[in-house]
Amino acid sequence: MSYDYNSQTGQLNIPNPHRLENFFLFAAAVLYFGTGVAMLLLARGHIMEGASRWPPVAVALVLVALGALHAAKAFQQLRYYFGRGRPVGLAPEVQADMQGRSAGSERIKEILRARSLQYGEPKGAFNGLLYWIVPNLIHAPDPIRTLASRQFRHALSLAIFFVAFLVAFFGVSGDSAAAEHQRAWLGLGFWAYALFALVGPNAGVRGQAGAELTVGRFVIITAVAILAPVLLLLVGKLLPPLGGFSPYPHVFVLFLVGLFCSVIFFVALIAQLSAPPQTLVEQTQESWNLRIHPGQILGEFERAMQERWTEGIPNRVYSRVQPSIDLAARAGEFQGEIIEETQPLPLNAVTLHFANVLGNPRYRWVLILSLLGVVAAAGASFAAAWFGMKSLGASAEISFPALAYAASFASLGVFSARAAASLWQRVDFESRIYAIEISGQYVTAQLEQGRVLEDSVRAASTMVKVEGMTFRFWAAQLTTVILGKDAQRDVLAMNSADISPALIERLRQFAREQSVLVAPTAGDDLRRQAALEQFNQLAAGGRAEAASLPPQAAAAITAPRYCPACGVPAQVGHRFCGACGAALG
Repeated sequence: MSYDYNSQTGQLNIPNPHRLENFFLFAAAVLYFGTGVAMLLLARGHIMEGASRWPPVAVALVLVALGALHAAKAFQQLRYYFGRGRPVGLAPEVQADMQGRSAGSERIKEILRARSLQYGEPKGAFNGLLYWIVPNLIHAPDPIRTLASRQFRHALSLAIFFVAFLVAFFGVSGDSAAAEHQRAWLGLGFWAYALFALVGPNAGVRGQAGAELTVGRFVIITAVAILAPVLLLLVGKLLPPLGGFSPYPHVFVLFLVGLFCSVIFFVALIAQLSAPPQTLVEQTQESWNLRIHPGQILGEFERAMQERWTEGIPNRVYSRVQPSIDLAARAGEFQGEIIEETQPLPLNAVTLHFANVLGNPRYRWVLILSLLGVVAAAGASFAAAWFGMKSLGASAEISFPALAYAASFASLGVFSARAAASLWQRVDFESRIYAIEISGQYVTAQLEQGRVLEDSVRAASTMVKVEGMTFRFWAAQLTTVILGKDAQRDVLAMNSADISPALIERLRQFAREQSVLVAPTAGDDLRRQAALEQFNQLAAGGRAEAASLPPQAAAAITAPRYCPACGVPAQVGHRFCGACGAALG
């Protein structure tokens, strides 16, 4: 989408909602990138001396990549260009010279007609549990509901797997070497799963649907928790020893801190909720009688809408259907509609600082989540530095605990940063929406102007006669929300603001004042009409005089005369031609 700028639309200069997020992203980028570069510089000296130090080089490259990714995202969000084309419309828009409607416009009209917001009913046993715990979640916009559902099942899966791990861990009995071997592989498997759960596609912070936590998956998790020790006994002899690597206590730390971050994310989501919204809509239905084309009503409506453009920005037209009238037919039916929304303006958009964010419940937990991401990045950098010092030292020791801690904290940092990013970019908007619908039956008639037996010039026109046309009108003030400047916009609430009475009265007055007669308006038309009226009067007087004379005299008086110069019929009683001024003789 392009950035459409207009100097008069100052209200669309939204303060950058990523301001605080960028601060935390840069902080994490400095930690990752600085540690990675330092490790590379140390490893370069050893490599130049001929020593093989490739494990710390690999870890350093991963840290540099993480730092570059965090910095790149922050650089992309340094400026927040909004423009007149944003946010996206509630339905596909109809261009100015086109007609049509869409499924989206029909959905909008149904929302206005029913005066209600439509929410999808939660499905599944675990979604039922979620909506029982958080009843107001049903009134949240779709992006918040989707995020909450994904995060709930993600956190629930993580908790179930942690319980399964504890059951399996304590299910391995004995202190023998075989038992320790089984516990090591058990911890490694669950540790790898926890890493994947935090950074994989089912983490609950991305747009993908993810794997649904169904009853079947719950049964499988329970079975794995109980049978994993038995399976390890069967295949334990085939698995190689892990050597100096031990997943303990890293697996416990990863599960516990991961669950803590998931809970913070879920609390931040719940903080986005509000009380059940208002669903007030101004609605009018009347019966009108027309003697004009019903399309003129819609034309006047569009002119009135143009006068109400917000900040001079054209309205979004979601539906435009002009009534079709066949003047060659004696009767027929028609239907027309228009749905327009004014340019949405940001609602309570303020520059985010630490002070006002800490005092705002909606952003407080998002701030804590971003802070956790930086703390996790610091932990990953410290563990990686520890690993580098060990591996680049004189003993060239590979510290598996340091490596495991670095991987664990890095995954926690990535999860926290992605989770917070999905909520920092929320912006609320306010706009007005209008919908008009007309329908009915029409008959066509021929209207003649002038006295049929007396006037010399008459006019005729075809008129449309409509009796009992149904006029429906809806208007509401919308509160909408987006999670990303190009993301889908959802309706939060509808309020009645007394925005339609004056507009409806204007349309009524317009319908009453429209003329159905054809009348001359140009200066030449008016002069010629006056001459024709004078001719009619003289002709009427000549006919009256001729009626009292003998037949031959009457014929001489009433016989038409023509100008010898231009051939225009002469007016009775005139000595000179009214067209060219020549003498008539």
